[in-house]
Amino acid sequence: MKKFYLALLWLVISMISQAQVGINTQSPHRLTEFDVKNIVNGTDTIPRGILIPRLRTEQRDQMVIVDVDDDNGILIYNIDEDCYNYYSRLESEWQSVCGKLGKAQFTMDCQSIQVHGQYLSNESLDGSHYIRVQVEVTKPGSYIVTAVTEPDNGYYFMASGEFLTTGFFNLILQGAGTPRNHTIAGGEGDLVKFYLDGIDSECSVRIKIEDSSVKPNYIMNCDDVVVNGVYVVNKLLDNTNTITLTLTVDASANGATYIISTNEVDGISFYGTGTLAGGTQTVVLKGSGDPTSFDRKRLIITSNSATSVATCVAFVDIAYRKMKILGIGRGGDDNFGYNLALPPTSLYPGTYGYGGRKMMNSLYNFGTESYSKIKAEGFDFINGSPVATVASPTSTQLQNYIDTERPDIIVCAYNWTPDDNSIDILIRYLENKGVVLAFIEAPDAVKRLFNRTLNITSVAAATTAARSAGSIFTFNYIVESTILNGPFGDVREKNWGEDASNTVCVTGVPIGFVDVYSNGIYRNPGSNALEGSADEITSCKFRNLNLFWCGDGGFWSRQLGAGNYNTICPLNYNANFEPLTKAYGYASSYTVYNSHFFANIMAWAIDLAQNDGYNTPR
Repeated sequence: MKKFYLALLWLVISMISQAQVGINTQSPHRLTEFDVKNIVNGTDTIPRGILIPRLRTEQRDQMVIVDVDDDNGILIYNIDEDCYNYYSRLESEWQSVCGKLGKAQFTMDCQSIQVHGQYLSNESLDGSHYIRVQVEVTKPGSYIVTAVTEPDNGYYFMASGEFLTTGFFNLILQGAGTPRNHTIAGGEGDLVKFYLDGIDSECSVRIKIEDSSVKPNYIMNCDDVVVNGVYVVNKLLDNTNTITLTLTVDASANGATYIISTNEVDGISFYGTGTLAGGTQTVVLKGSGDPTSFDRKRLIITSNSATSVATCVAFVDIAYRKMKILGIGRGGDDNFGYNLALPPTSLYPGTYGYGGRKMMNSLYNFGTESYSKIKAEGFDFINGSPVATVASPTSTQLQNYIDTERPDIIVCAYNWTPDDNSIDILIRYLENKGVVLAFIEAPDAVKRLFNRTLNITSVAAATTAARSAGSIFTFNYIVESTILNGPFGDVREKNWGEDASNTVCVTGVPIGFVDVYSNGIYRNPGSNALEGSADEITSCKFRNLNLFWCGDGGFWSRQLGAGNYNTICPLNYNANFEPLTKAYGYASSYTVYNSHFFANIMAWAIDLAQNDGYNTPR
């Protein structure tokens, strides 16, 4: 009997240990241990479900996972994520079963809010109506950011998606709906509050809704468009980079909003908005972005005018890139500044350059300041004549400078005397769009330069003792010349002065090969007599090459601290090294413009080197 009861007990225990549990069913599914049916009477469905523990993320994370194998698969419903979570042994963390990363953890920068678009009562929002915000993500996952009006005014903004990594992100909240009520005069506008996954972010912004019955009736005055500021490649625009223009506003438009903008060109654009006040009104468009190229930008200005669909055009010029200048001329302890690339000397230690170099170093002439005459990033000077000899540089050294340094501009001055090989090297450089300013006064070298460059033999070069220090020459009147009539002044039919020695003249140049800037007629510094010949050339620009020549090697010389000499150092400038005229020649009775011409020709050379030069991308 005892054995019978033991066997019966064992059978019951076995049945219990292997039994399935079913609710509303006598036949649980064969693969389940627990089967809940939502039917009664075999066919009727009961509209009910099951509930498992519901926790917020913070509460879920308070569960202590001790044994990842034993705790693997624990299931909860995450209220914050609106999704089931389970603990994964493989990942050693909670996972979402919703096919997403789970909800992200992120904060919003309230100061980053930017509202875009014009908001009018009873007019639906479209793609131009959006809000840009910046957020910091500390945990990847899904997100929903909403911005709603309080009280409701019929429109809202929203962005949703997934952050796949941590960091800072800019979000675009697209607008939707139709504003019902416009903002009353003097009102702050609608209060728009921001919610991150339904939680108040404590960020807000005001949006003014305009009365759609008041139309922006105005006309842009294209002749008044002015571009302000300095523009440098890869430098972000700031509050000095603006476009100003005037509007002619109809009286009926008072209180309406103008929206004026440009297209984006090479990374920059301009935008301005404000309230119309009637009559003639000056408006400012603020720039944004950073230029990506040195090309001149042609921007189209458009507006929301209800009167006219006409557009205006604005041109933005970018500062010239930094130029490499190979300076050739007297080296050593020269203190007159013939060689533009001369470093400090023992006579004037710590002082880079004299004469023309002083003008080039001045930000008032060439720089990226608002007051810079020519917007340029500056210069890298390469000293091609480190030794104070006529032979420096040799042809081998010259070729090496061109090959290794790739200068944008080569400037030759007193007392370099290039041989045939050096002239041929310069010609090859010129044929590859190099820019050469040859202020060479050695007759044999000048003759070689003209004949070999023009591939002729007819040119002769000479000087006379009478054409000496203090001689006065006059620039010709050439209509289309940015060298004679340039950013630093118009020197056409004005004088220039010979420095210290004797000016070289050339003859025998065929017509059509060069543009003559000054001929051989001059005022004798001793007698004041008018001498020389109009058939001679003392300065010219070659038509088919980027080459300018002048027969005075000291054209831009000025001794540091020089007095009022009237036969040497014809260059002159003010305390900011901006060009000034100088009393020069016979009894100091003539006004010379060497400084203005020098600055003009450097501006011409820089522009040529950037846009059609040796290093211009092709």
